[in-house]
Amino acid sequence: MKLWNKIKKHADSTPNKDAFNTLILEGLCYEKVSYLDLVRAVQRCFYSLPEVAGMRVGLMISNRPLWAIYDLALTLKGATVVPVAHFFSETQVRHIINDAQLKLLIKEDFSGEDEQVFSDSMTMRLIKADTLLEKPCGNAAEIPLKAITPRYNPSAITKIIYTSGTTAAPKGVMVSQAAIDVVTMNLAEKTRACAEDRHLTLLPLATLIETIGGLYVPLYAGATIMYPEINKNKASLMAIMRSPLENAKLIRKTRVTTLNLVPAILEGLIKVAEKTKRPIPKSLRFIACGGAVLPSSLMERAKALGIPLYQGFGLSECTTVVSLNSPENNRPGSVGTPLPHVTIRIADDGEIIVRSNALMTGYLNNDGKEINEWPTGDLGYMDDDGFLYVSGRKDSAFATSAGRNVSPEWIEGELLSSHAVSQALVFGAGLDHPSAIIVPEIGWLKRASQEIAVQRKESKELLQEPLIREILIKELNLSMQSLPEYATVKEFIFTESPFTKKTGEVGPSGALNRKLILKRYADTQKLVYSKEASNAPIYRQQPV
Repeated sequence: MKLWNKIKKHADSTPNKDAFNTLILEGLCYEKVSYLDLVRAVQRCFYSLPEVAGMRVGLMISNRPLWAIYDLALTLKGATVVPVAHFFSETQVRHIINDAQLKLLIKEDFSGEDEQVFSDSMTMRLIKADTLLEKPCGNAAEIPLKAITPRYNPSAITKIIYTSGTTAAPKGVMVSQAAIDVVTMNLAEKTRACAEDRHLTLLPLATLIETIGGLYVPLYAGATIMYPEINKNKASLMAIMRSPLENAKLIRKTRVTTLNLVPAILEGLIKVAEKTKRPIPKSLRFIACGGAVLPSSLMERAKALGIPLYQGFGLSECTTVVSLNSPENNRPGSVGTPLPHVTIRIADDGEIIVRSNALMTGYLNNDGKEINEWPTGDLGYMDDDGFLYVSGRKDSAFATSAGRNVSPEWIEGELLSSHAVSQALVFGAGLDHPSAIIVPEIGWLKRASQEIAVQRKESKELLQEPLIREILIKELNLSMQSLPEYATVKEFIFTESPFTKKTGEVGPSGALNRKLILKRYADTQKLVYSKEASNAPIYRQQPV
């Protein structure tokens, strides 16, 4: 494990350097773990664990140093680590336990509910994580500990990552340590990671992108990783993710240099900066963003605020990052150039195909042939300079009645450029023109109502006001000015009910669960397809 060797070197050369800082006491001070503390904690954890070589072990710990300590110790001891995210539902957790046939599950706390959830798995043992591992063990220099002899095989599977969780039965992606090492080293080089970096973790460590980009890369470089205050409430992490103002405060308070974000969090930070007029901290040098196609308008707003934004592209099946922009080579609108270990080709139908030595070994419990290249399911192209562009998902693209192929993400990006729009989903297979489900921005609705002296306050009532709808349509048409006529939305379904993670309509990365949303609006879609007279909630405008 090349990362472990790096960590030991940091502990030897800079033993008192902070590996982790966790905000405590409402952010008034930090709880620190130095690189020497980290090595000692991993050693203590390694020898306190039962024999786990060859076992699949679940890790259900929130964003804190404890996650890293157990992850490193388990990997060094030859286990296959299976991160279990707190955002998974009870049904999904049960599925992971049974699908992976977990022998152990390590949690930081237990409750009566846990016993009920895990009671079905009689062969799995629950272990409570030892939070004292985060505390220095006396005078570390005076405490002799046996050196760790790694028991893992680099080519063996050391991680099984369960995908985004938009279904009740997410798939387990099997990844080798060799693949993780390759991506970690190349990503560290691409982002110019250094010991002076301070990385703030906002995404769950149970996601592979934050495990590698937000944990392994900073530790590899000898940097410091910052965590928000630990809260015993399981929902605290997701609450932080939903609070742009809290994120902005954390960034200023911790003086971080790097962040990994998904578009939803990025947009929230941009809105806060625009509203408060507070400048972006000068400490920030690299914000990586992926998970969905970024609207050009969002990138322009980020640039105007001086946000050092670098868009990338990746997926768990390719051990996360495939391509990324960098300070030396940044082309807005693209997702950058491939990492050194990656080769990309574009199939005849426009699908992005990845070949690399860091592909997954396969899906768990799904026998298959050796994987030499991976069809990503994303559509895109490469320019003459080798920059990759992603236009949308292959399975969400549709053809209009005129035979025009359309990627809905492309149109949604333009609609979302309007301050009047909070969320948008485009559909239209077989229609003359695309249609869209629009969730207006509540603040915009209220401002618009004040301008025309409408007294109603509820969003649902405002959307039924003809003048409000007329102003909203004008805003939407302005946002679509750059689109060709065949891609311009002509029918809108307005709703005051947002798409949420709680309902499963939004995945952890911020991507829309299209099938679930369209199922929810199935009856309204029928009116669109039947071309019946336009009544609320459908607004139909005539093609130009």
